[in-house]
Amino acid sequence: MWISKILFTNNGNKKLFENLKQNDINIFIGAPSSGKTKLTRGMAHAWQNCINNIHAEDCVKIEIRHLNLTLGVPDPANAKKIKEIFVTENNDVSCGILYYPVERIVLPHEKNTEKMSTSAKCFYKIKSDFDAHSIKNSIVIIDDFDLKIDKKQIEDFINGYATKILKNDNQIIITCCSEETTEHISIPYRKYII
Repeated sequence: MWISKILFTNNGNKKLFENLKQNDINIFIGAPSSGKTKLTRGMAHAWQNCINNIHAEDCVKIEIRHLNLTLGVPDPANAKKIKEIFVTENNDVSCGILYYPVERIVLPHEKNTEKMSTSAKCFYKIKSDFDAHSIKNSIVIIDDFDLKIDKKQIEDFINGYATKILKNDNQIIITCCSEETTEHISIPYRKYII
């Protein structure tokens, strides 16, 4: 399952982002106050609205693809299909959206992280989720990737751990403030400007 198309409305301006792929890293770059958090939160809300059959007007419309299905949002018939393909068995996750706002990827407050270095704490929540569960055919959304994390930590995560996430037919969607963040990424990714 992956988001293939996003229609984003911000301050009256509409932007269409197309051709997002499964097994891919999609990086959205925008200056502060360009709407990055609005975009990521909107994607997570559009998904929740659809599986709960809520028809809310939102700033983000997404097209979700699963195998040969195109699941537009919101649409009552498609919402039913999405409910059918969302599966959780034995603590494993399939066909879900995992949303990580910046406060969840930096400096977690769990007791077992108190003695960790700042570098080790970065991405702790994401790594712990993927180490504890088999997460496949899902969408991983990470907001404000470079807000509190230096470029070296970002490069290590994307060039290393992100490849583990992609192996199980997952899609990664990231927002960041600067194109400099992506300068030393060695694996293929798609770049979009907000």
